[in-house]
Amino acid sequence: MTDTPGQLLHMDTVGPARVQSVGGKWYVLVIVDDFSRYSWVLFMATKDKAFQHFRGLFLRLDFEFPSSLKRIRSNDGGEFKNASFEQFCNERGLEHEFSSPRVPQGNGVVERKNRVLVEMARTMLDEYHTPRKFWVEAINTACYISNRVFLRSKLGKTSYELRFGRQPKVSHLRVFGCKCFVLKSGNLDKFEARSTDGMFLGYPAHSRGYRVLVLKTNKIVETCEVSFDEASPGTRPDIGGERTTRSKLTTHDVCANSAFVATFEPKDVTHALPDESWINAMHEELKNFERNKVWTLVEPPSGHNIIGTKWVFKNKQNEDGLIVRNKARLVAQGFTQIYMDDIIFGCSTHALVVEFAETIRRKFEMSMMAVLDPDEDGEAVDQKDYRSIIGSLLYLTASRPDIQFAVCLCARFQASPRTSHRQAVKRIMSGYSDADFAGCRIDRKSTSGTYHFLSTSLIAWSSRKQSSVAQSTAEYAVAASCCSQILWLISTLKDYGLTFEKFPLFCDNTSAINIAKNTVQHSRTKHIDIRFHFLRDHVEKGDVELTFWTQSCNLLIFSLNLWIIIALLFFMVNWE
Repeated sequence: MTDTPGQLLHMDTVGPARVQSVGGKWYVLVIVDDFSRYSWVLFMATKDKAFQHFRGLFLRLDFEFPSSLKRIRSNDGGEFKNASFEQFCNERGLEHEFSSPRVPQGNGVVERKNRVLVEMARTMLDEYHTPRKFWVEAINTACYISNRVFLRSKLGKTSYELRFGRQPKVSHLRVFGCKCFVLKSGNLDKFEARSTDGMFLGYPAHSRGYRVLVLKTNKIVETCEVSFDEASPGTRPDIGGERTTRSKLTTHDVCANSAFVATFEPKDVTHALPDESWINAMHEELKNFERNKVWTLVEPPSGHNIIGTKWVFKNKQNEDGLIVRNKARLVAQGFTQIYMDDIIFGCSTHALVVEFAETIRRKFEMSMMAVLDPDEDGEAVDQKDYRSIIGSLLYLTASRPDIQFAVCLCARFQASPRTSHRQAVKRIMSGYSDADFAGCRIDRKSTSGTYHFLSTSLIAWSSRKQSSVAQSTAEYAVAASCCSQILWLISTLKDYGLTFEKFPLFCDNTSAINIAKNTVQHSRTKHIDIRFHFLRDHVEKGDVELTFWTQSCNLLIFSLNLWIIIALLFFMVNWE
């Protein structure tokens, strides 16, 4: 038995591996301290290098724990039972213990550690389908993590804490093989990208930072100027205190669904052609073009340029995040195309509703998702609460006529409301903010704008010219103003039975988002008026979720709402 680190070391070799590593290694020398179970992994091209690696480690440990190392234990393999080890042990006064031949239990401490490291490395390589030639980096990372995470039985402390006397830091740990972005250095062009893509491969042995494979140069570098994208299919990273929810999906659901749809999104048509699911999606799009007579095949006119086409691939997910359909769209390059998937319609005559639904289904192959009817078999809800919600929404129709049709339709069921009716009137509120930085050419003042949606209905908006010339923080000030407006709307709707735990606030400026998420006051934010920093508090509390939103997406949302309103008015006028 040992009572301090460094008294007994267990040693064993693993290999040869079937794939040579990037550095030309085939074997792994694993050394485990008996008391703390702290481990070291040393990689070798041949087994005869085991003594050189052990001698270097012994000299370091002898400096850290003077005169504490008394025994070493290994099997009777030729890499350990040789003249070099025997002479070194005699000079240092070490006792070299050997386990019995073909009895691995005699060296069980390091044998179990070998199995743990190999299984961890195999799992990490399989997570992101990392090439097997990086098995050295995977085992090195597995050893690094096990020293800092696994607790020593009976002592209740990690191996790192037993060796160094302090708890390890684990906040810097990342997912092995994940995508990362390395900051470029040197004299860069003003419009050149500031980062390059890489793959995370572990941690340096003698410095703080990360080992990253730069995909462009195919070289492994050690750097601390790197950011990570650890998202993987079926999971979402916890960033900035983001609230996570437990998925209702089971392994059976995922496996059964993946047999019929593809689980990845191709970047272009060359990546989609090898997969049968995406080929079927492209065939479906071409059949829709032929059925709807989108184009007519003619000879190319002389003296005119031909507009190119491009395939766009997107996975459609349900509310649980499960991919339910692979959608392929053939679009014209250089043009903006809008697709409208959903439509709400109604009429006082049930026969016309059925006729219109059948026409839509026959002509555009659209299916009826739900019908708002008395739902006599549904679960009843509190009539008072339902009427209160309807009353509040009817009050909003005085200034928001675009939601009047849907509200009046739901108001028909106040006598006997059901769960389906309550779900129809409950909506998720979203806010959007933007600022035209120094847009006025006369006095260079910014124009700020915010707008708020209740589902697809615009219920509040603001567009005004700022009173003073703003610096680059105009977007941040507008986001704070939008947050203030939405907080007021939430408190108002709460009186009518509508509660919201967390709402997204979309902004098209990454600097404003970073200022709101960073709680540290620095020189670049000292000039911002203190009243705007309340946005930072609500982001930290989880009341607001700032999300990046491009200007093209803002224009698309306005266009979609406009087309929905036009479609509803068209149907109402024609049916009257």
